[in-house]
Amino acid sequence: MEYCTINSKFPKGTNEMKKKYRILSLCLLLAVIITSIPFLTRAAIDIPTDIKPIVFNATYYAEKNSDVKKLYGNDEQGLYDHFLAYGIKEGRQASPIFSVSHYLSQNSDLKSAYGTDNEKALTHFINTGSKEARITAPAENLGSNVKVRISVSSTGLNVGYSNTNVQTNTTLLEAAQLWNLVRQGDGGYKITNVATGKLMTVKGGATANGTNVELADDNGSNSQIWYIYKNMNNTYTIRAKCGVKCVLTVKNGSTSSGTNIQMNTFAGGASQEFNVQTESALEAMTPVDIGSNFWGNIQAPSSNYNLALSGDNVLLRYANTGYNQLWRFIRFSDGSYEITNLKNGKSLACDGFPGTPGSNVYVKFSNNTASQRWYIYEVNGNYVLGTRSALSSVMEVTGGTVASGTNIQLASFSSSSAAQQFKVKKIEKTDIEKNLAISEICESPANASYEFIEATNVSNKSINLKEYSLYRFACTNGSGKYQYTGYQAILGLVAGTGTDTSLSFLAKLNLSSYNTVIHPGEVAVLWFVKYADRALTVDDFKNYWESQGCSMDGVNVVRIATYDGTSDLYPASGINTNTGIGFLPDNKVGVAISLIKNSALATRLENGKVLKDYTASSDAPLDVALTAQLHSVADSTAVYIFADGAKTGKSHNFYSFVDTEAYLDTCNEQLEDYMLKYTHVFPTVPYSAQVTGTLSSDGCPSLLGEYINVDSSGNPASIAIGVDSGNLDTPTPGVKRFGQFAGFKLVNAETDTSGNVVLTGSFTEDIYSKAGFIVTAVCADTGKLTVKKTELTSDFTIEGNVYKFTVKIGGLPITDKGTVLNVVPFGIDKETGDRAVSARRQIRCPLVNVTINGASIEGLHVTYLADEKNAPINDLTGILDAIELLADDIEYYTGIEVETGIYNPRASYPQIVVASEGDTSGGNALVANNKAVGENQYTIVAKTKRELYIVGDSAMAAEYACQIVSRAISGAVGTFELSTLSSDYPETLDTSKHTLAMTDGADYRIMTMNIQDHKFNTALERYDALEEVVKYTNVDVIGFQEYGLEVMNNFTHRLQANGYTVFGNDLSNGLQNRTVIAFKTSRFTCVEKGFFALPGDDNNNNPWYGTNWAVLKDKQTGKTFAVTSSHFFNRGTDEEKLATRILNSEKVVALTKDIQKKHGCEVINFGDFNMRSFDEAYHVMVKDGYLTDSRFDSYRDDFLERIGHVLGTTTSHEGSPSRTIDFLFTTEKVNTLRTRAVRNMQTGIGTDHYPIYVDVAIN
Repeated sequence: MEYCTINSKFPKGTNEMKKKYRILSLCLLLAVIITSIPFLTRAAIDIPTDIKPIVFNATYYAEKNSDVKKLYGNDEQGLYDHFLAYGIKEGRQASPIFSVSHYLSQNSDLKSAYGTDNEKALTHFINTGSKEARITAPAENLGSNVKVRISVSSTGLNVGYSNTNVQTNTTLLEAAQLWNLVRQGDGGYKITNVATGKLMTVKGGATANGTNVELADDNGSNSQIWYIYKNMNNTYTIRAKCGVKCVLTVKNGSTSSGTNIQMNTFAGGASQEFNVQTESALEAMTPVDIGSNFWGNIQAPSSNYNLALSGDNVLLRYANTGYNQLWRFIRFSDGSYEITNLKNGKSLACDGFPGTPGSNVYVKFSNNTASQRWYIYEVNGNYVLGTRSALSSVMEVTGGTVASGTNIQLASFSSSSAAQQFKVKKIEKTDIEKNLAISEICESPANASYEFIEATNVSNKSINLKEYSLYRFACTNGSGKYQYTGYQAILGLVAGTGTDTSLSFLAKLNLSSYNTVIHPGEVAVLWFVKYADRALTVDDFKNYWESQGCSMDGVNVVRIATYDGTSDLYPASGINTNTGIGFLPDNKVGVAISLIKNSALATRLENGKVLKDYTASSDAPLDVALTAQLHSVADSTAVYIFADGAKTGKSHNFYSFVDTEAYLDTCNEQLEDYMLKYTHVFPTVPYSAQVTGTLSSDGCPSLLGEYINVDSSGNPASIAIGVDSGNLDTPTPGVKRFGQFAGFKLVNAETDTSGNVVLTGSFTEDIYSKAGFIVTAVCADTGKLTVKKTELTSDFTIEGNVYKFTVKIGGLPITDKGTVLNVVPFGIDKETGDRAVSARRQIRCPLVNVTINGASIEGLHVTYLADEKNAPINDLTGILDAIELLADDIEYYTGIEVETGIYNPRASYPQIVVASEGDTSGGNALVANNKAVGENQYTIVAKTKRELYIVGDSAMAAEYACQIVSRAISGAVGTFELSTLSSDYPETLDTSKHTLAMTDGADYRIMTMNIQDHKFNTALERYDALEEVVKYTNVDVIGFQEYGLEVMNNFTHRLQANGYTVFGNDLSNGLQNRTVIAFKTSRFTCVEKGFFALPGDDNNNNPWYGTNWAVLKDKQTGKTFAVTSSHFFNRGTDEEKLATRILNSEKVVALTKDIQKKHGCEVINFGDFNMRSFDEAYHVMVKDGYLTDSRFDSYRDDFLERIGHVLGTTTSHEGSPSRTIDFLFTTEKVNTLRTRAVRNMQTGIGTDHYPIYVDVAIN
């Protein structure tokens, strides 16, 4: 219709006519449009609501009929209206289980009665057919006599059985989940379980909603015939012939394994959609058992590359020993493996569901699902890894590419595909062995041509020198001012700075060409020959030292050439122009020498470089982390450092490997004196391979290294206390001095029926006439020695190269839980009668033997995961403190030496691993899915032979779980098995009853806490955190500082609700008292109390600095003691502060003496004193010995670190412990058993000072 033509017929001036024709034209247009729209005349059929889901499913109808979907999209009402108006008449299928045209054509009685009238056929179904056993829709033909797995599409759970009941089961490679389909003449199937031979059956042939499905013998009924219909999403709906309404359904749509399978009215949901997969060639194979609980690399044989991580993705990388290529294999009872990466604790998983070919392979935290379980099959001598979620898909190198960086994905199994075949190379569990010890270094003999290092075989097996390399780490110290920094730099503890301390030269001598066998106890002399001395021989070396009075008969001298054809390769002048010309520096220099096994140097790092390939130069100093890593894999490391030149004609002699605990005890004794004098004093934690000088008779080092930095005026600026440079003495090359690496060990300690302590020890050299132990019994309550015993024996037994001896010692108070035994093994030289001493061990009484899954915990390490630093709780400090506390307790209760560090899956020693829960910590990988740790929970798991796992939702929860372990050991008698603590499910930490145990022997726990004034920290949630700290630590008395009005309003009621009496403002005559004291109301009566403002505070109405004090009486024991809480002056210039604090100290000391004079009781003074240990105010507190700093008086733990930290974190302020300002000072008869800071995220957000507590006994 052309409207322009119509309009053109009107003559000019006939506007009215034009208007009429326009209206007519519009009407004609509307008529055309209307006639083009189909009228939805509803069929004269009323479909009941219970039948509608059977015959009509909107989604199915739309997807099945694309022309209808084009008109109505997903409009369910529009689709239904179309079905009623046209679909029924046209015979369109609107449900997978019902097609009106198929219903009509396949039932002959209906076809005879209704011909092609679909509406009448549907009416018949509604009225009659829905109650009969009828064919209702086209069923799938999946073949006959085929084995299949039937799984729930949405969950991947297989359809299996329990007894005779059909239910969902976690996917397993077993016949119980395999079904045989036999096709019947009408297109239905008999579905037979392969394991039982019984048929899937609708119980009783019932048609009611909710009827159960079971296994039964073949009875020939319609209850055992099943039609399988294909859905539009390629899943299947399965209907029994006995009833047309109901289909196979997962009860309530549950996603849990073990859920019942029943018959429910068809609704088209996920609970009624199944996958039916034909048994694959892979399933017909039997998975292999390659062991369990081991670590290994997964290698692609075609490339020799390893499976590695890039983030969470899995791909090929060139092989190295990095943690991201190391996988832990745990085998489960069904034969499948969970394979977990060491670097992030996440398990191999497949993307897509249910593991379809092409899906990506990656890692995620363990969730105990089929997508993280792998069956391992042997093919052509290699291994194929198949996912349990599909049972036909396997891991494949994408495209079969052999390049590093190629992705790993799933593919359909092919026995001929090399890209699907891998090697699993197990990593043997080994520890760093200390086979060769550096026993002497002579860097400056009178004749510089004959410098040497002496190496002693301290193992019980022969060692070949060619297996080692010698590393020389050195930094210049031309000015002689920077011993402290130099010592730290050569050990990789800090980065050197400037020309004086940069680690700018690294000498590496590969000894692989020196085929020299060193037998147990023997010594080899490594003589370094420079270019100028290239003509000298071993005889020249021996002749020279013979001339110096040394016997060289039989001495094993190894001539090490340190030159090439034209010059020296490793001159000491390359480190400092003022040093000597030989290999060993001897003037104003710091040096560390390490003997490292070449196999340890072959470690390939994650950046692709091999550890042994690293070099250093003045332009590119060696990285701190690499220095530390090299020392950490050394057999032994010796240090020497000079402020000035070396002493000619002297050598350094080393006697033992450092014992960390004994070293720190000696270190802390020296620190007290240093901290009175110097601003920056640091104890340095050693490597276990470091060698040291002689030991005293108490088994502790007789001397320590003092490494000093001086300022521009020549005064000490900072001091490091570290491992010494050995004993300086006359060189004796090749002669092992008596006592060097005596090798005495305490092997076992137990008690006999007569009450004797039975001690067994060992040594390796046949030079002793007698051996035994020095044992001192110490009272834990007082720290005082009560008994000292020495027992020797000459009765030795030989086991291989090891000599063992046993002694009995009576008269020790071993039944007293307050007794600790210090045990020092020693021996008497056959010829000289001299005594050789080994390191001290401490044993708490009564003795207890501890095992993990039946194996001794001898050599125990308490460890944490490398990825703990990435944990969501962000509380590595809290986890580390929990570890240290547990390690200390286990040592104390068992006498076994316990080390701490990062978890080592390849270690041969037993480990207790402490971790936090989270997506990035790796803790989730340690526990099974049903033991996953929730909010504020913890769990203890004994999963493997010699490992116990402790996982907490917070550091506090993890620490409490650690304390469950230590408390169990403390209360045990005889043997205690740690796996008995393993819990079936996580426990919730309730701090109202789950509290930190008191240290053995202690009467009271006293805490000081600068709670930080509200104006500096307004976060209200911090009060919740600090309340938890108070409840968990279960302190008897707390002294606060900066306890202002806002803090009082927000926190005092919390303390009172937890059973504390709080006093402060009531003592200050209306003034704000900020040094509040709280004590347990149930335990104490306050005898007297008081408050005064301290000198310097000029705000008389609102004093900031003051002292609160109280005399408390124990309601049960009658013991009386006093506490004071102080906050010292901190305003104005440094001179004003220092002078005023002296007055503050004098006031507190005077108060202490007044209290003692009046009440005759002991006093504990605590607070934020704002003074450093080198300030005169501190000296006033301790100068006459009247008061003692608890840090230096603790029998068990002491705490020598900064208390201040960055608010909201657990990052302590850097600096010397001499800069600490929070203290507890005690009078003479207060015995401090433990001094400890509470360092975790609760205190991190609560205040900027860590609270400190002491566990004390008052005598």
